[in-house]
Amino acid sequence: MSYEKFIEKLIKKYGEDRSSLIEMAFDIQEAYGYIPKELLRILCEKMKIPYAEAYSSISFFKDFRFSEPEKIVIGVCYGTSCYFNGGKQLYEEINKIDQEDIEVHTVYCYKCCAQYPVATINDEVILNASVEKICSVILQQRKPQC
Repeated sequence: MSYEKFIEKLIKKYGEDRSSLIEMAFDIQEAYGYIPKELLRILCEKMKIPYAEAYSSISFFKDFRFSEPEKIVIGVCYGTSCYFNGGKQLYEEINKIDQEDIEVHTVYCYKCCAQYPVATINDEVILNASVEKICSVILQQRKPQC
């Protein structure tokens, strides 16, 4: 969906009242994963709000991002112990998570064989890994739909 069409939907939902800017920002971030600056510029023009004022208001809140999230790299151990004790299933389940910013691959042995399966998220080791644990760590980092 183009920025203009998305903005039309926002204005239809909230109106052109500048007091709705923060609610609009939440909707933008939910749709895009961040607040594209170009989208914010177009929104400001339509609502006749100075860009600097809108940016200042939105950036006051730590929950908002103005750049695309970096990729989350998930590694699932395919060493013998992990593979036969849930690693293969974990890898298959994680690959079903529909997120453009998630990259999943296999890794081999972190020497934590008794705490299988083992996974990593951006080099953070997750012992006794499960989809729920992995989603929880991802949500803490980025809050995607997991």
